[in-house]
Amino acid sequence: MGEMDLWYAAAGMTFVAGSLSDLGGHTPYEPAAHGSAILHGPDVANSAPAYAALHAAGAAVRVAGTEDLARGSFAWPIRRCRPGLPKRRERPLAVPTPMPSPPSLPRWTRPFAERPPMFTLPELEAAARLVHRHMEPTPQYAWPTLADRLGAEVWVKHENHGPTGAFKVRGGITFLDWLAREHPGYGGIITATRGNHGQSQARAATALGLRAVIYVPHGNSAEKNAAMRAFGAELREFGADFDEARQEAMRVADAEGLFPVPPFHPELVRGVASYALEFFRAAPRLHTVYVPIGCGSGICGVIAARDAMRLPTKVVGVVSANAQTAKLSAEAGRPIPTDSARTFADGMAVRVPVEAALAIYGPGAARILSVSEDQIAEAQRVYFTDIHNVAEGAGAAALAALMTEADRMKGRRVGVILSGGNIDTGPFRTVLSGGTPAV
Repeated sequence: MGEMDLWYAAAGMTFVAGSLSDLGGHTPYEPAAHGSAILHGPDVANSAPAYAALHAAGAAVRVAGTEDLARGSFAWPIRRCRPGLPKRRERPLAVPTPMPSPPSLPRWTRPFAERPPMFTLPELEAAARLVHRHMEPTPQYAWPTLADRLGAEVWVKHENHGPTGAFKVRGGITFLDWLAREHPGYGGIITATRGNHGQSQARAATALGLRAVIYVPHGNSAEKNAAMRAFGAELREFGADFDEARQEAMRVADAEGLFPVPPFHPELVRGVASYALEFFRAAPRLHTVYVPIGCGSGICGVIAARDAMRLPTKVVGVVSANAQTAKLSAEAGRPIPTDSARTFADGMAVRVPVEAALAIYGPGAARILSVSEDQIAEAQRVYFTDIHNVAEGAGAAALAALMTEADRMKGRRVGVILSGGNIDTGPFRTVLSGGTPAV
């Protein structure tokens, strides 16, 4: 058992070995970023130490016969470490007794074949067709000014150019279409937001003649509140932050006969994934894409499209250093709420992770980075000075993360999601003057 083999297992790589001798330093492993090792060969089957060492390194270990490989039972292409394995075996290999997972391992450390993509490509394409009946695709550009600054080919997906100024509009379209078909008896919807989700839901609900009751925390963005009202929302203020507003909205839903729209739902993700489908198809092959994380629909949509298209692109999540619940939870393998989420990047101001989203971005993201308030504000200034686009705090977070990894990404083709441009005049004036908005 080589040291590099343990490193690859711990790093979440998938590889297949023909024998124990193949595990002694050979490294032509097939990356899948899903923490699995597929062992194949006569002496592997009799080696409990190899099995245990890989399992302890963080791999979900499986012993497979050549027949399994020939049947194509694995979701990702597998490259054998050595050529010339036999075409078939006369008898199946013995499978070692599974070792219990150490308590520190994430729940999702298991082969990708057991975790199929969230959506098929036809399902995402159907959602995109629906979305495009209600809005035009947003543009994506490789900006030479950002390339000069960062030393990489930087593609920006401009979700700030959508009809509500943010990516959330897409999920509202697919969710309300689903609701009208599956639950036609409701007279309206109720949800909570910091702004962009609320605009999306209000726009889609009122277009169908439904009520849209939207809860926001006290002190929410005045200009986002005005936009939600303009789209037809009945706005209510409650609580000190998004999570308190969300709990109240869900509590009163039944009493008012309104359908409760959660912050995360498969139909929301299916709609949001349409921007990633556009991005991956319009831009050349991207090495890495940086995506901000709030409740998780955005990054899960990118992962869903990436997996459905079977792309090798790495997805990097980004959170505010003042709202790290997604990062802490992904690293721990379980939900880790935080005491506060006081960030001016209100689209990422979440204290309690959505467990269904965590189960997707936990294993699906290559890593999750945190960026400071000052770094977010600097990225907003870069967007304005370099490409003359306005980004809200969450919308600039992906670029802020790329700026911290400029050396790592040098010479590569990377993408950043400018998820929204809805920032109030006062805070943006502070940003352009060189400051960082206070919360």
